[in-house]
Amino acid sequence: MRYRLLPEWSPHRGSWITLPRRGGDWECCWEEVVESFKKLVEAIAQFEPVIAVVEPGERSFWETQLPRQNVELREALSNDTWCRDYGGIPVEKVSKGERTPQREQGEEKGKREREREKEEKEIKIEEEKKRREIETHSPNLNPNRGVLDFKFNGWGLKYPANWDNRLTRHLFGEEILESFNFVLEGGGVETNGKILLTTRSSTLEENRNYPHTQREVDNFFKTIFAVEEVIWITGTPLLGDDTDGHIDTLARFINPTTLLYASTTPENPNYPQLAQLEKELKTLLSPKGIRLVPIPLPEPIIWEGRYLPATYINFYLVNGGVILPIYNDPKDKEVIELFQKLMPTSKIVPVDASIFVRQNGSIHCLTRDIH
Repeated sequence: MRYRLLPEWSPHRGSWITLPRRGGDWECCWEEVVESFKKLVEAIAQFEPVIAVVEPGERSFWETQLPRQNVELREALSNDTWCRDYGGIPVEKVSKGERTPQREQGEEKGKREREREKEEKEIKIEEEKKRREIETHSPNLNPNRGVLDFKFNGWGLKYPANWDNRLTRHLFGEEILESFNFVLEGGGVETNGKILLTTRSSTLEENRNYPHTQREVDNFFKTIFAVEEVIWITGTPLLGDDTDGHIDTLARFINPTTLLYASTTPENPNYPQLAQLEKELKTLLSPKGIRLVPIPLPEPIIWEGRYLPATYINFYLVNGGVILPIYNDPKDKEVIELFQKLMPTSKIVPVDASIFVRQNGSIHCLTRDIH
């Protein structure tokens, strides 16, 4: 079975957010964190339904904090709030007989088509059965769409992940089209529907999928995803980034032909890796007709003696809008205006992410689109 990766601008049925829990990583600044998550949920809920996952026993607290309209609370255990990385990756089945780059390369068709047809029938029967049994806030009425469930191991065994690795199955088990014993984090891949963009520093990191080589992973991606090409970026991480350089902190598509990427001046300590990023993107993507637009980094943020990986590239596309992280930085206004110019038909909603980045992530990291 092959699947088409759904770009983030594809229509959403809703968004998933995992809310912080008492006694967890956010306890250091709880009141500020609650207020920041409240504003994030409110921002998204004006565009689409939000499924907010809360720690069992904490529902009543969050009911007093969040808007009731367009927000559904679900109780589940979690290790962390960064559902972008452990949430299922949204895809659409490639229609039987549809031409893909892989099929055009002369793969065996007869046996594959028979197996694919049989598998599709079995999946369709099972999905329809489960769909009748399970009511969801925003039901998936398209049996050809769902998610792929990959293994999550806490960003290369850095942090506990036992609950996070189960959350997709717990919350959206009826929508899983296929599961893989392969470590892949949602923030580690970016797509415009035809190109899959990822980083060596994260996807090939030794505690994720060792001893698989780049060629093996490249072939795996091309076998599973109906993409024309996998583009590998070196991906040296921003200072303070503990994901080993997720692409969603560095470069993001906003439409099929436009890629935004993080950029800065030589005075910024992140300049060497971002200069290398720009060079690689111009070499690999400009010849393919992809327009590259630099987005400045905010000024360096230092908290408790360490750099924080603040980036405007960690925005989130919702139905008809953009949730844009800002950092109480002089560049905030400039970047808001730039996004509005780049996406004139979208409503740009700035949300202060200064608190979020204290735990090394931002708005895209905290959200998972449901298609």
